[in-house]
Amino acid sequence: MVNFRKQHLLFWLGSLLCVALCLGLRFYQIGAQSYWLDEMVSLHFAGNQFLKAVLWDNHPPLYFLILKAWLHFFGYSEIATRGLSAIISTGTLTVLLYQLTKRWGGMWAFLAGCLFILSPAQILMSQETRMYTLFELGLAIQYFCFLDWFSNRDRRNLKWLIGSTVFFLCTHYLAVVVLVAETLFAWKGHLIRRKWWILGTLIAWSCLVVFVLVDWKYLRWQKQSWLEVSALQEFLHLVSDLFWGRAAFGLVALVLSVYSVRKNKDNLELCILLLPWFSISILLSIGLVMGRNIFFVRYFEFLIVPFIVSIVLALRSLSKWLVGVGIAIVVICCAIYLPEVYAIKKAPWKDVAAYIGENPGPVYTTRTLALETPYFSSRKIPVLRYVNVASLPLKKEPVYIVETYFQGITSFPVIQEQLHQSGVQSEMLQFERNGSDIVLVLRILPH
Repeated sequence: MVNFRKQHLLFWLGSLLCVALCLGLRFYQIGAQSYWLDEMVSLHFAGNQFLKAVLWDNHPPLYFLILKAWLHFFGYSEIATRGLSAIISTGTLTVLLYQLTKRWGGMWAFLAGCLFILSPAQILMSQETRMYTLFELGLAIQYFCFLDWFSNRDRRNLKWLIGSTVFFLCTHYLAVVVLVAETLFAWKGHLIRRKWWILGTLIAWSCLVVFVLVDWKYLRWQKQSWLEVSALQEFLHLVSDLFWGRAAFGLVALVLSVYSVRKNKDNLELCILLLPWFSISILLSIGLVMGRNIFFVRYFEFLIVPFIVSIVLALRSLSKWLVGVGIAIVVICCAIYLPEVYAIKKAPWKDVAAYIGENPGPVYTTRTLALETPYFSSRKIPVLRYVNVASLPLKKEPVYIVETYFQGITSFPVIQEQLHQSGVQSEMLQFERNGSDIVLVLRILPH
């Protein structure tokens, strides 16, 4: 344990610099693009006049309660709502800096802080109106509280552990699997050699990688097949976001991890760090095998905090000059890759609403929950749910069908053919951002 008071002044000066850099990278161009579908769902639940709406989502209500209060003071703009996630992400940074300075010293704490600040996946999650950064904050706090309690089981540490666990559970339901792994470790950890926990984690992560790369036939409809993107390309893109823009860093990190395991096979910090990796990898692997959503793999990005801390733990076993060379390479690669991160486009809902607003008419969709807010509601464009073409009121004014995602997009040619057979004219427009988020608008012309 490092004497924290001796590093008090340097800690605050370095922390202020890191916080400023963190906020700058996360607020840069934060409001330049439209919300995507899940962000609009967040706004729908948080902005609803009924308080119980925060319970309607398939995630815990804590984030929506915080967002509801945030909307009251700062409004519905992209900068305001995404700014909440950016600030929460900065809070996670301060937890890392404080805890690692206290345990390992300022140099290693600020190294972890820099890796966290420059993480492309972290920047992307910090610029979304979703609960992902809140989950990371809860994971970081609960990890250090569990580590303190496991090392010294006194009443004070137990109180902190209980409080952090309740907070963690209220951020995301994935917290449950992490807490189950921690419970097993606390209950039977002394009976199992710690290196076997590490081996189990590596096996679980390897299974997840294999399952992602397998071409599951029943998941093809979820893989954006119109873009002809292979599972390998999708996985390498995810790895690039995790490993500071270069998938090659993944191999380096694996070598460092193996070296760290050899040097610290009985290290308590390393074993507890691997519990989130172990539990979430197992869950995602089972989910893929059972035919669940391929996009669950995105939750792998939630592990940025334990991943960064484990890398720093590995680096502590190496010589400082080698660590310095590695940091320089990471910084250079980030400087090259970060512009690509900010160039990633989100869904074009603002453009769609502007197009419909020029010649307004009712919008019909299968996803009324999301589209009610904010772009359509601000223009007083009614958003209604439809079942089939026969249920559409074909009046004198134009009628629009708006869809995104897979089922809705694949059904559009069928709908257009049915309209044509009924003697109704229609035209289809496609809005997209770099081919990744596609929105189709079918305009049914008045007759």
